[in-house]
Amino acid sequence: MPLFARIAVPTLLVKAELNARLTAEIAAEVKAVAPQVDLVEVPGSGHHVMLDNPAVLAAEIRAFLARH
Repeated sequence: MPLFARIAVPTLLVKAELNARLTAEIAAEVKAVAPQVDLVEVPGSGHHVMLDNPAVLAAEIRAFLARH
């Protein structure tokens, strides 16, 4: 997690719902060291989020950009 602490700009971290690599515990650790990181989970998606659920991914990216 030390690299996340070095990020100084708003950042969007995308989690695929069906991918277990980014656990709730890891997400909590990231938020603890890097509160500027927004985490979103894209439902119905595996490793290839942009192929599995492109509409939701695009909506999440647009919302992130609108906030920043």
